[in-house]
Amino acid sequence: MDGIEKEKADEDFVLKGVVSDLEKYKMASGVVDVQGSGVIVTVDDPIPTEEFSDEYSVIMLRYELLLSLVNKMKDAGAEAISINGQRIIATTEISLAGDNVNINTVPTAPPYIIKAIGNPETIDSTLTIRFGIIEQMKSYGLRIDIKQKDVIEVPRFSGIIKYRYAKPVTEEE
Repeated sequence: MDGIEKEKADEDFVLKGVVSDLEKYKMASGVVDVQGSGVIVTVDDPIPTEEFSDEYSVIMLRYELLLSLVNKMKDAGAEAISINGQRIIATTEISLAGDNVNINTVPTAPPYIIKAIGNPETIDSTLTIRFGIIEQMKSYGLRIDIKQKDVIEVPRFSGIIKYRYAKPVTEEE
């Protein structure tokens, strides 16, 4: 289908704009794999010591830090984000469920590998600002590693997007 759309779009200027917009909306909604420059942040539990036992996961008990980290990445202009292979979209939930942190209803566990596509320097500096989210996470003993990369791949959202209550608004004439 994509081949036919692109072939027809080359013939028609208006259709070319529509196909271009469609690709942009697919990327924004998270339904296609994307790649670009950005950062990879690895968040792992502390090395077990007397202060931090290995009986529980610090990051799982403080999973709201993952939410804050994602929000800071969005603030920094991240265009696509995933955690442990789960694409973050508008309907994504990050919640504690028993012994797991669920992301898009998929159980996950540390280490958390967060990929964010965007300006690597901007995202890195936003996360590592003094008294920022990374410093806060480290205060709980979490081990954080940030790497800037020229090419990162973020997978598409693999779930099903359903709207039971929201409906498009139509203009009445």
